[in-house]
Amino acid sequence: MNRSFGFHGVLSIHDFKAIEVIVMLTFDLRKLIDEYEARTGVRMSYQELASLTGISADTLKSLAARQNYNATLHLIEKLSSALGANPINYFSWNPDQFQDGENSGT
Repeated sequence: MNRSFGFHGVLSIHDFKAIEVIVMLTFDLRKLIDEYEARTGVRMSYQELASLTGISADTLKSLAARQNYNATLHLIEKLSSALGANPINYFSWNPDQFQDGENSGT
């Protein structure tokens, strides 16, 4: 199924009132931190994790709080390495969040 579209012409930022972001693949940082604590008995704050990984505490907070945060693989690799976990266990795939005429069978 092709979800791309073509456009010829000029658009300005004023042509769009709102753009909905559809996120189908997410990374669950809270789950990673919680499972680290359960495994080690060490409660890791965002500031401590920031010091350990070199990722800013604000970035970590955004990743944990915003479902549509666009985390890079490098960032996920740093977090998983620092907390000794396989990152595959913290991804969720939610294709049902995207519904359109083609996808929903209507």
